[in-house]
Amino acid sequence: MSVTFTFIRHAESIDNLRQVWAGWKNSTLSNHANTLAKSLASTSFTAILTSDLERTRLTAEQIQASQPHFPPLTTSKLLREQNFGQGEGKPFVKKSSLAYDPAAKFHGRNESHPKGESLVDVEKRATQAWQQLLAPYIENARKDEKKDVHIAVVSHGIFISELIAVIVNSGQGKKRNPSEFRGMKNTAWTRIMVQSMDSDQFTVKVTSVNSHRHLDKLIRQKGIGSVAYDPKQGDIRSFFGTGDGGKVKK
Repeated sequence: MSVTFTFIRHAESIDNLRQVWAGWKNSTLSNHANTLAKSLASTSFTAILTSDLERTRLTAEQIQASQPHFPPLTTSKLLREQNFGQGEGKPFVKKSSLAYDPAAKFHGRNESHPKGESLVDVEKRATQAWQQLLAPYIENARKDEKKDVHIAVVSHGIFISELIAVIVNSGQGKKRNPSEFRGMKNTAWTRIMVQSMDSDQFTVKVTSVNSHRHLDKLIRQKGIGSVAYDPKQGDIRSFFGTGDGGKVKK
């Protein structure tokens, strides 16, 4: 018995274009939501999990709408991006020599912006998400002998990398560093297959990382990128392609 998880980074947001820290800060999608690529409609999802933030929720709702059977969609704060605390909304800069620069980048896993989360904190939250939201699908599939269970998880770049590492490192086999799953483009996806051995043991195969072939021929329209997404102007389903384009990890 196996369960497939496809981790999808949300579509491009206004704050992505502004290059500011946007963890728990809400940011709507940019107008490039209409111009990206093919649909994920040919990929059948059993269920969709998403962060409750607007940029992920809108992305997830459009994936849901593209599915012929309209799979159930669950939102959870556990799937949010890293909280950047007092850095939220501030532009990116290199780490400052001052006691605290609200726009500074932090590199150690225990470092964080004031009132924000460190990567260690994010890892702990990812462990909760794995145990409470994702692992039950594996147990239920094993008990009910279900096949073709495929769960879409719409979340954020840093959080996805931590969550995948938590899952892989909870299984049997080679341990992986979260940094191996960083750098996902907006709407790119990483896919893993979890194979249950018994009630307590499982193996994880990473089949694709940062798949984004659907973005290769994207022509960005000048002057509209910073405009907020208007659902009347098109359908975000154009973000999602079925092509691979990612690196396969064995």
